[in-house]
Amino acid sequence: MGRVLLVASGKGGVGKSTLTANLAASLAESGRRVLCIDGDLQMRNLDILLGLSDQVLFDLQDIFLARCDFDKACVRHPEHPNLFLLSAPVVLSEDPYDLYGFIRRLAEEKRPEFDFVFIDCPSGSGDYLEVLVHRGVDVLVVVTPEPAAMRDAERTAAIAAGQGGTTRLIINRVRKTLVNRGVLPDMDDTIDACEVRLIGLVPEDIRLYVSGAEGKLLCDLRRTAARTAIENTAKRIAGKSVPLAKF
Repeated sequence: MGRVLLVASGKGGVGKSTLTANLAASLAESGRRVLCIDGDLQMRNLDILLGLSDQVLFDLQDIFLARCDFDKACVRHPEHPNLFLLSAPVVLSEDPYDLYGFIRRLAEEKRPEFDFVFIDCPSGSGDYLEVLVHRGVDVLVVVTPEPAAMRDAERTAAIAAGQGGTTRLIINRVRKTLVNRGVLPDMDDTIDACEVRLIGLVPEDIRLYVSGAEGKLLCDLRRTAARTAIENTAKRIAGKSVPLAKF
């Protein structure tokens, strides 16, 4: 039985969708079958980050409206055969909370077919969490070491935990020089503020922006500190004991 992982953030702009794409790709490269569901219903972009925008013909709203079945809407990555995408709609015509309920049911239905089902959630601690989060679901809360992001992440994690989800923290876009100079909070302060157990630490890396804009994945590019950090995080998600990447 596969695992369902919700990737959430309280604040926008923390790199949540980019992490979703690259964590999923890393797990797929290790031999796991991975499904990505773009749950950011009004800000669809996971297809771009995975380099699949030209291949998406149908989306999850089409399945909901019985315009097509799952197999027709689900896109298999041509270069990573264990990686699949179910896109968000181009134009949202249905009540989003009906679609969130549908995503929850669909993710549970597909657990036997995939090792991991990632749901890229919209930013913000909205009511969608009360629909998507339930016991047996893992919630990866993405935060940057900034006071506003930390406050929002704490609120998001509290809602997820209250719904029965298992929460873990990924600190993204860490700028070591600014942390060392005391401009940004250090990692211990960030963990304490969010009150969530850490599972990943990813440095700021311009290649994450460049690769996302070009529809490329870090696992297809030369090794960088961010790629190593994401791969180590993926290994911990899969249950392996590996140290936090040093950078």
